[in-house]
Amino acid sequence: MSSASDLPQRSSDDSGAISRTRSSEETRQRLLDAALGVIDRDGFEGAKVQEVAQAAGMTTGAIYSHFRNMDELLAVALAGRLRQAAKRRHEEEIPEALERLSSGTGRASILGGPVYVGLRSGFSLDETQDLVRVLAATTSSAVAEQVWRDLVQEMFSSAVQTMGIAQRFGVVRDDLDARSLVLFAQCLTMGRRLLQTAGIEPAQDESWEAVLAHALGPLLTNPALYEQPGGGSAENG
Repeated sequence: MSSASDLPQRSSDDSGAISRTRSSEETRQRLLDAALGVIDRDGFEGAKVQEVAQAAGMTTGAIYSHFRNMDELLAVALAGRLRQAAKRRHEEEIPEALERLSSGTGRASILGGPVYVGLRSGFSLDETQDLVRVLAATTSSAVAEQVWRDLVQEMFSSAVQTMGIAQRFGVVRDDLDARSLVLFAQCLTMGRRLLQTAGIEPAQDESWEAVLAHALGPLLTNPALYEQPGGGSAENG
């Protein structure tokens, strides 16, 4: 039987490396939080290197020690905000909406039903606008590509899990492949988000929901529940 003295001991070098790693992660997070604070206060265009460094209580050198450039810092910060918002929706808001829908107390509308609870990308309009702007301004295409790819892949995987929940609740047909459903849904909703950033919106009448009812109805377990147009706009699809 091994005694405590036989176990490998952590050297002072190991402890120092762990401490430096933890310190580096904390510094990086402070910079990300500061960047979001500056964006909220001054807008995207006002998010300057000096302002972020000052908000974080650090020098501008700290930014360039952790990020290749200011573009990367802003892109990573906004992507992190999107992740947190999507996680909250998928873990809290969507299951609650599914419970209401399956019990018959949810909003009887295509927009208030499957579009919201699974047939959506997880982006709000403001979030999409911010991310599109920062990615468009990113001078390094590699930075933009990596941030966007990682974010969308994570959100896609989360949406597939949510779609599986929607199928178990009996909202969406369970004989259809969840991944394929999400692929279709995100093509629809992400396309709409991008159009919204250009100010293109559906007509303010029943025609939009009527089209959605015809397009999405066959995917639902009980489409008749969601064929009532004009259900309001409390939950944006």
